[in-house]
Amino acid sequence: MRSLYIVILFSNLLMAVACVGPTTPFGALNYEENQKLRKPSQVEETSPIYKIAFHPNRQVYHDKTDFSIEVQSEKAIPDDLLIQVFHNKQNVTESFLNLAKIHNSHDQKTRIFMISDFRLKALDPNLISVKLIQKDKLMSIEDYQSPSCLMTENKTYSPTGHFKPAQSYLKLIEKVALSEKSNPALLGAVVTQESGFNPQAVSWAKAIGLTQVTPLAEEQILKSVEDWPRYPGINTLSYLTLKSKIVMGEISSDKEWRLDPEKSLRGGLSYLQYLQTYWDLEQNKKLISQLKGDPDQVLTDLILASYNSGPARVRQAVATKGNEWKRHEKLKEALRYLRKVKSYCYHYAKKEVKDDSET
Repeated sequence: MRSLYIVILFSNLLMAVACVGPTTPFGALNYEENQKLRKPSQVEETSPIYKIAFHPNRQVYHDKTDFSIEVQSEKAIPDDLLIQVFHNKQNVTESFLNLAKIHNSHDQKTRIFMISDFRLKALDPNLISVKLIQKDKLMSIEDYQSPSCLMTENKTYSPTGHFKPAQSYLKLIEKVALSEKSNPALLGAVVTQESGFNPQAVSWAKAIGLTQVTPLAEEQILKSVEDWPRYPGINTLSYLTLKSKIVMGEISSDKEWRLDPEKSLRGGLSYLQYLQTYWDLEQNKKLISQLKGDPDQVLTDLILASYNSGPARVRQAVATKGNEWKRHEKLKEALRYLRKVKSYCYHYAKKEVKDDSET
């Protein structure tokens, strides 16, 4: 009897898992809901009557945030206008509506679906789309885009919440980036992700300073600069010894350039520029010319992933997986890093997102 009970219990658990499925940002995936989903019988061009807007207007990966979908109409929104939400091509409408608070404007021309503390996992594909259906006709569809960030833009970086660095750091970031015709928001985002604006930050890989320059990256950086101070034998020290010497002040900015905020910024940017040169090599340009997407964004993504994981590893991923290079098994950390840096870069430049600590 006991074994029969265990078999029945296990079967029930399997059925429960089969019905609910894996979790999404909108809750558990309901397979029954997907099976009974009825597709529109007719597909129209996007109707000018209805518009879909998101807030934040692009995906956020660096923190949880309040997320909303806003439906706008030229006239009062009718009761038969239905919303459908999809995550990675799976219908999550039921879960979405269970989580969302719905607000209607006084004139009934705007309807807002809001979810608090919404978080996207950096390693998930997160293909999110919203459809508006009326009388079995597709009236409007909109995709929730990922954040963008380019090396060549000129965006002011204004972090908030968890990161409230001194204005002197932000001015220094802008000064250094603009002097090299680079994007201050991108450099600021790299600093945010790498060190959280701690000029004495040290990692287990013995990366040091605001931009967390590693010993390997340092070799490349020092080829283009002169007379930057280096602490003798610093790269041979263990992590604990290195950390303690920095905390005690034995290794300081006048003895090690990576602890100097401006030199760290210039060094980190120099390495980013080196990576840009690497991907501009003829053999690499031919390799990445086949990748889909905006060429400037593709190049920036490759540079940022290389800053985290090294250009050789990223190149191998591109060579073996093509457009799916970010999903390579060896680039999980690089994908997480890439998405967070772009999220910081895009949203702090727009001053659109408040951090968890501010809500």
